[in-house]
Amino acid sequence: MSPDPKHLGIAPDKTRRPFLTLDRLKAFRDAIAHGKPKEVPIDTELVTTQEELEMDNFLESEWDAFITRDFMNEAYGDAENLWRQMLKVSGLNIMDTITQGGRQVTLIANVGELAE
Repeated sequence: MSPDPKHLGIAPDKTRRPFLTLDRLKAFRDAIAHGKPKEVPIDTELVTTQEELEMDNFLESEWDAFITRDFMNEAYGDAENLWRQMLKVSGLNIMDTITQGGRQVTLIANVGELAE
């Protein structure tokens, strides 16, 4: 089954939420996974402290803009709503989407026998 929502009759409009949010989440993921250092061209020698670098945003990364409570809440809500919408129109039960696991218990010895 394809994860493309078009197969479920959901038309993705990447200019509006929730698909706009998903594109922003992808950009966040890409920025973290493939981040590049911020380049600041300076023609002179610069002697500074960590605090001064932070104040001037020299240590800022591309993905810092994504790290806000509002974006995280929006992203979680939009992804959850889209997931529930896709689940509903797919006709799947939520248990059908979970990878099944198993477990096994093997008795090696009784505790009383080990103590003797």
